[in-house]
Amino acid sequence: AAVGVPGGQRGAGGGAAADAARRGGGPKKGALESALAGEAASELGWLIGDAAWIWNLAGEHFPDAIQIVDAFHAKEHLFETAKAIHGPGSDLADAWGRRRRRELDGGRLDDLLAALGADA
Repeated sequence: AAVGVPGGQRGAGGGAAADAARRGGGPKKGALESALAGEAASELGWLIGDAAWIWNLAGEHFPDAIQIVDAFHAKEHLFETAKAIHGPGSDLADAWGRRRRRELDGGRLDDLLAALGADA
């Protein structure tokens, strides 16, 4: 599998991608370059922020790639959803957003999706 991180490790001040690479995690060196060169990869994934142009670029050049929003922006969208459901500034919105954030951080995606479905 190859994982692309737009902006490479230079991102916004290095960020999580650079930190993961320094600790030996994150994308393997050369994985994105291999994918761009047309070399075989069983899967290609893009870890992307929430800028539409990046999603469009990934979709245009790698239509079969799995596109994954980064955790920071996913949490931001969860809190926007909380405001839409319970009203901006409400205690319910804050509690709902914090609960969803804990589910995301804990990898409890089934619980998170169930809550989104129940409140949709």
